Amino acid sequence: MPMATMPRRLPLLGHAAQMLLRPREFVSSIREHGDVVRFQLGPKPAYMVNDPDLINEMLTVQRTRFTKGGPMCEQAVKMIGNGIFASEGDYYRRQRRLVQPGFHHQRIADYTDVMREVSETTANSWRDGQVVDVKADTAGIALHILTRTLFAVDDWEEVAAELHGSIPAVLGAIGRRALLPVDFVHELPFPINRRTNEAQGRLFELVDSVITAHRSAGTDHGDLLSSLMFATDPETGETMSDREVRDELITMFSAGLETAGTTMSWFFHVLASHPDVESRVHAEVDEVLGGRPVTFADLSTLDYLRRVLKETLRTFTPVWLLTRNTAVDCTIGGHHIPAGADVFFSAYGVHHDPRFYPRPHDFDPDRWLPENAAGIPRHAYLPFGGGARKCVGEGYAMTEMVTVLATLTSRWRLRPVAGRPMRPVVKSTYAPRDLLMTAHAR
Repeated sequence: MPMATMPRRLPLLGHAAQMLLRPREFVSSIREHGDVVRFQLGPKPAYMVNDPDLINEMLTVQRTRFTKGGPMCEQAVKMIGNGIFASEGDYYRRQRRLVQPGFHHQRIADYTDVMREVSETTANSWRDGQVVDVKADTAGIALHILTRTLFAVDDWEEVAAELHGSIPAVLGAIGRRALLPVDFVHELPFPINRRTNEAQGRLFELVDSVITAHRSAGTDHGDLLSSLMFATDPETGETMSDREVRDELITMFSAGLETAGTTMSWFFHVLASHPDVESRVHAEVDEVLGGRPVTFADLSTLDYLRRVLKETLRTFTPVWLLTRNTAVDCTIGGHHIPAGADVFFSAYGVHHDPRFYPRPHDFDPDRWLPENAAGIPRHAYLPFGGGARKCVGEGYAMTEMVTVLATLTSRWRLRPVAGRPMRPVVKSTYAPRDLLMTAHAR
C-alpha cells in the first residue's frame, strides 16, 4: 500500500510554514490522510505517525530503530545540552538510572511542603477584584518551585530571577529552529539570534556556579541537584560529571517550567469557561480540605480535580509535537521509512482524534471516570510521552500541579477580563499568549 503524501507544499519551505503558522490545524489535517503520512520539512522529507498503536510500536518494540532524534532533539541538544530528553542508547539508559532516584515517591512527598508554600505566597498576594496575569503567575509558581526543589540555595530568589530571564528565550529557540532546520539562518547576526545566544550563555554560567558551590559544600542539600551529584550507577559504579549534571538540571528545569506553568494556566481558563466544572472543583476542594492547607495525603482524594487536570492535559496538550529519527531502514504500519529520516508524532493530534475521543473538542472530565476511560486505547493518551522514554518527572509534575491548583482554587475564583480574549500560541509548547483574569475571593 503506497504511503500518503501531504498535499499543498511550498517551494523550498515545503510544509514548514503551515507547521509554524497553523500547527494545530496541520496535525489535525495530516491525520486525515492516513496513519503514516509523508510531508516536506524544508528541503527534506519527513514522516508523521498518527495512529497511537503505531506510535507505541515505534516507542517500544522498535525503539532501537526509531531513536531519539530529529530536528526537535537536535536543537534541544544545542540549546540545553544532552540530557535525558535528547540522549540515546547506553548513555541515555545510564543517565536515566542516575536521574530516577531524584523522583522517588518519598522525595516527591518531601517536596510537597515547598509546592504548597510557594502557591500560598501567590494566593496571599492576590486582592479581591484585582486583575492578575494568570499565565505569568502560574509560570512564576512553577519557576519558584523548581528553583527551590532543584537548587536548595540561600539566594534562590536571585537564581530564579536569572532563570526567568534566560529559560524562555532558550526554549523558544528550540521550537523555532526545529521547524525551520536551516542552520545558517540561526547563525546570522539577527537580534533574535543574539538574544538567544546571550540567554544561553547566562543560563549555563548560572547553573555551573550553583553546581560548583554544591561540590565545594560536599553535603546533600535534599534537592534534586544533590540527588544527581551523589547518584551512583548500580551497574557501573559511575557518577555524573559536572557537565552531565548541568545538562540534566537544565533539561529538568526546561521541561518542568513550560509544561506545569502552561497547564495550570489552561486549567483556570477551563474553569472560567465551564462554570459547572468549576463548581464541582470548588465543592470537592472545600470538602477535602475544609479550609486547611493541602497535604501530600490529600492529593489522591481530590479525584474530580485530578480528572479536570487530566482532561486539561488532553485538550490543551502543552508538549504537542515530538520527534524520532530512523537509525536504519524501518517499516511501520506496512510503510517503508528510510534510514536517517525525521519521524514526528503529535500528542495533540492523537488527543483530538474522534476515533478515540468522541466529541474530541468538548471538555469532559467525566470521560476519565473508570467506566468511561476503559474505552480509550491505552496508548491514545500521551501528555508525558510514552514507552520506555516516558517523562521521568510525571509524578513530580502531577503532585506539583494538584498541590498548587488545590491551594489556589480553595481561596479564589478567576474570571476573564472583558475585551481581552485568550489567544493561544504554539511554539515548542502550546500555551496561552496571555491570560488576564479578575480574582474574586471565595
